[in-house]
Amino acid sequence: AIFSPTRAFVRLDLPTFGRPQTGLHRQERYANVADAFRVTDAARVCGRHVLLVDDVVTSGATMTACGEAVVASGAACVSIMSIGMSDG
Repeated sequence: AIFSPTRAFVRLDLPTFGRPQTGLHRQERYANVADAFRVTDAARVCGRHVLLVDDVVTSGATMTACGEAVVASGAACVSIMSIGMSDG
């Protein structure tokens, strides 16, 4: 079988958000974005492998929260990609 990926772009909404992540410690960052993201169209991710892309990963809190939202919407698998990484 030939693997033929299809692309479907999905928007994640941020209906609630605490304060900006800048200056927060690792645990504070995770708490700040916990349950903050929502998938706008769950049917587009249900049963699919989803790739999340971010410019810079610092603590991983935002990517974790986004990944949890995508999985809660029925994604079969989640991978992440980042252009850069910070040790902050």
